Amino acid sequence: MIRIPKLNRALLPAAVFLAAIFAAPCARAQAPEPAQIVLPTRLVASQPATLAVLDKLGRLVPKTNITLSDGTPIETDATGRAFFNAPTTPGVLIARVAGHHEIAAVSAILPFTKSEKTIIDWTPAQVSIHDRFDIRGEGFRGDAAGNTVQLGHQQVLVLAASPISLVLLLDPAAPPGTAQLSVTANGSEAVAILAALAIEFDAGGANLAPGAKALLTVRVRGTDQPKDMVVENLTPAVLRFARGDSEHVRTKGGVDNSAQISVRAMHPGDFSFSVRLTSADPNSVDTEAAHAYLLAAQKIAPAPWTKRLDPLLTRLEEKKPDTKRILQEINHLQSTPTPEQVAFLISAAKISLQPK
Repeated sequence: MIRIPKLNRALLPAAVFLAAIFAAPCARAQAPEPAQIVLPTRLVASQPATLAVLDKLGRLVPKTNITLSDGTPIETDATGRAFFNAPTTPGVLIARVAGHHEIAAVSAILPFTKSEKTIIDWTPAQVSIHDRFDIRGEGFRGDAAGNTVQLGHQQVLVLAASPISLVLLLDPAAPPGTAQLSVTANGSEAVAILAALAIEFDAGGANLAPGAKALLTVRVRGTDQPKDMVVENLTPAVLRFARGDSEHVRTKGGVDNSAQISVRAMHPGDFSFSVRLTSADPNSVDTEAAHAYLLAAQKIAPAPWTKRLDPLLTRLEEKKPDTKRILQEINHLQSTPTPEQVAFLISAAKISLQPK
């Protein structure tokens, strides 16, 4: 985020608008405060794992006390990560920042499995260079530092890890384009193909004084194929989109692979956006994790909610679950008042079932 007194905007990379873990703090910056916990999306019962704590700018936060739902206290080290062993019983693990109940993350604990070979089962086909992303497989190291991950010849940061899941962040200096993603762990290597995309915003050099209207251009580098994305306005009091605080856009493809959003300046100040690529890969859906979250929710839910969750669990146990129907039913459940902890787990199930 950058201070622009009269909202002057030239060509700026998405890193300005999206928190990047590699961003250097300014000289007068305060010590980072924990804002979110990053867990691997899947854990293995009794096996090692690593989590990370980030501040609101996406920087790793050292010396943060974390409490796990099995009662285990841990603390992030100088790198902002913490090593732990998953509970021995399959289910879910919730991690919370000590003293900040609202800062929490959850992961599904799956039964113990052991693989002698490193395998990548799923990775997104495309990612924004400045966004963290998850890959799933087997034979990874739960100790994040035990995994060597590269995109082409660029080192990739492992934020969180378990034997079956890694959360990764590309070097912001990585060149846009398609390259080979490699993971080496336990002396074995697995590879996949990944498109790393750079997303830029361009206001055409306009001087956006309060009340002025303009077209904001969202440009994708690294592919000439049209891309769908959701652009969310994080500062609507400063700059307003014509169609609400969130817009779905599709770039036109070709050399100038871009799309435009109509905006209106409201007040002087900082403005920022978040961008989410929407590839909707059906293979990204994790029904096993969703089942674990809903089962955990049912165990702590009051009596009426126990019965409401039964049909969802039954459908997830089918050979080919109808995830669209299950998502519709979850949306219906979320439209009614829900106990806080139950709502937290239902939301986790919903995220697991949404194509990424």
